Amino acid sequence: MFYSPGKMAERYPTMAQGKCAASTSATLARGILAGAFIALATLGAHPISVLVQHPCIAKICASLLFPAGLAMVRVACVGRFTCHCRMVAGMVE
Repeated sequence: MFYSPGKMAERYPTMAQGKCAASTSATLARGILAGAFIALATLGAHPISVLVQHPCIAKICASLLFPAGLAMVRVACVGRFTCHCRMVAGMVE
């Protein structure tokens, strides 16, 4: 679901309260999962960049594969730790 910038500004305090209410273990588990997904994408991108002979094509292939890790993070709804920190910072204000 996509929201306009104005609607996101209205929803921000509610989202921040939800992030702050999450338990430490849940936040830690989500951070570990997010890191694992990004690491898996890196493990897939690195061999491609090494095995492809032409350097430009190798970089293009690796750069197309790496965002898959970020997509996995979004699909699994685990969020990155930096997102949680940003939400907590919103509650401090």
